[in-house]
Amino acid sequence: MVCFGQNSIVVPKEFEEAVIPYYGFKEWTEANRSPYSFTVNKVDGKLAVTRTRYVTECKYFLSNGNLLGYDYGEFGGGLYFYNSDSCRALLIKEGNIKAIFSYKNKLFFLDGISHMGYQRGGMYVIELSDTGFTYKLMVDLEDSPEAYIIAKDLIYIITSGNLLVIHNFQKLALFTNQFWSGLYPNSLALFDASNLFVGMRSGITKLDLVARKMTFYKYNLEYNEQK
Repeated sequence: MVCFGQNSIVVPKEFEEAVIPYYGFKEWTEANRSPYSFTVNKVDGKLAVTRTRYVTECKYFLSNGNLLGYDYGEFGGGLYFYNSDSCRALLIKEGNIKAIFSYKNKLFFLDGISHMGYQRGGMYVIELSDTGFTYKLMVDLEDSPEAYIIAKDLIYIITSGNLLVIHNFQKLALFTNQFWSGLYPNSLALFDASNLFVGMRSGITKLDLVARKMTFYKYNLEYNEQK
């Protein structure tokens, strides 16, 4: 059991603190090849970690239909609107759609890809016009967004290699060119400025946003097998 500060944030026993698996070392190769990926969530004030698989679609419900985003990596994807009154789908934007969410009473989506050294990504606002849906780039993320979390008026975005915070549609990089590139970060759980957890392949990571420090917790397969 591992606890932090007054919040007594407990890291599940099947995870153990380990050397950060930097690219080029055997620890990173082992983490990259791990068959296990994990999501993190804040549930009743506690850290919840669950095993997961790669998710290829996201959805946002509207009064007259649904917005659906698809991400098939190098094979593409797109953002679509499905009208409740018909079975037809309207393509809004081609791309790799990672998330659709509401922020400051408007709809946004994250689009991006990281593949074989190529990175791109952006945060877009969706607007409804007389002719249908339009979109506008609000923040150039310059890397593929993988997960986000909103805290008051801030948006934290984990990308394939960075952690960004968006305020008034301006981005600030809190961590850059990090080891999780290639470990497919997929979720964020924010407790306070010293405890932001990231779910990823092979384990979870705690980020201290004040001290700019990282702690990696590797999935302990031997512990799981002994249960």
